[in-house]
Amino acid sequence: MRQLIPFVLKEEKEGIKAEISGSKIAVIFDGTTRLGEALAIVVRFISNEWQIHQRLVRLQLLAKSLKGEELARELISVLARQYNVQNDNLLAAMRDGVSVNAAAMRTVKIIFPKVIDVRCFLHTIDRVGVHFNIPTVRRFLQLWNSLFGHSPATRLAWKEQTGIAMGSYSPTRRPKCHLGLFCMHPFN
Repeated sequence: MRQLIPFVLKEEKEGIKAEISGSKIAVIFDGTTRLGEALAIVVRFISNEWQIHQRLVRLQLLAKSLKGEELARELISVLARQYNVQNDNLLAAMRDGVSVNAAAMRTVKIIFPKVIDVRCFLHTIDRVGVHFNIPTVRRFLQLWNSLFGHSPATRLAWKEQTGIAMGSYSPTRRPKCHLGLFCMHPFN
């Protein structure tokens, strides 16, 4: 396996480079700060057949979270150096609103001047919702999830009836937004 992985990775990168060569693209990026950093970078583009495609171009596990300039350097390196994205071909960058991402975008805009900085709308709504003080609803959801969330049979029945997995509650990590037109999370 150790001998095959670099070969397969190189072939995948070359295939993606061929797919996006000369195309106008959008980049989606996010990291998680659980136990270090997991940085994901995805590109979206429209094929000649007018189909939207997205490709994961970087998933990197880091020992510590990146600062704004470090994140910008990583984005520029992946897009410009590894995938040959031309300066005028990056049209949008979708991200959540954390300050590190904003700082990175200030630098990315210098290299890719046509990029539009798109903050995730659902993250914005979520941030607004945090300030609503509805203790009854919050308490109900905590109790509901405590009662039913730990039962595999209940979770399975919920998914069979609704077609979606039962949500979880975490006071420190609210659920992220779901994939949508402007959402930057292609993994949820």
